[in-house]
Amino acid sequence: MPSATSSIKFSIGDIRGDAPMKLIPLTTLPNFHGLSFEYSNTFLFEFDVVSRGYDYIYDAKKLRILFVTLKGTTLRWFMGLGGKIITTWDGVKMIFLEKYEDYCKSRYVKKEIFKIMQKEDNNMEEFVECFQYSLQRSGHRQ
Repeated sequence: MPSATSSIKFSIGDIRGDAPMKLIPLTTLPNFHGLSFEYSNTFLFEFDVVSRGYDYIYDAKKLRILFVTLKGTTLRWFMGLGGKIITTWDGVKMIFLEKYEDYCKSRYVKKEIFKIMQKEDNNMEEFVECFQYSLQRSGHRQ
């Protein structure tokens, strides 16, 4: 009887790097759980910085270690991509941010919008204009 994991297709395409890989301690790598207080852009930036510090500058090397940094539902989402074969770091970033950037962005924007206050020397029209500008920055439609 085949195991449940034998039917999972790995999302990373068959890529090979020419140079041997340095061992990165797992505690050095950032982790991403997809929780509401995590920032997807920050995670990708930190992952990139650590990767470069260990000479993982080529896509093949970064892609090989990315999955160990994803936890919980994020790892399940990533493994569920299956049919989408990813062969570049830019491809991973695009798919990752497509999934998680708006989630983090909307939380940040909500905090910023709730901070908006009408100043004593502003009339209501100026206040509404400021509020609408904040909504436009956030990507929300009016």
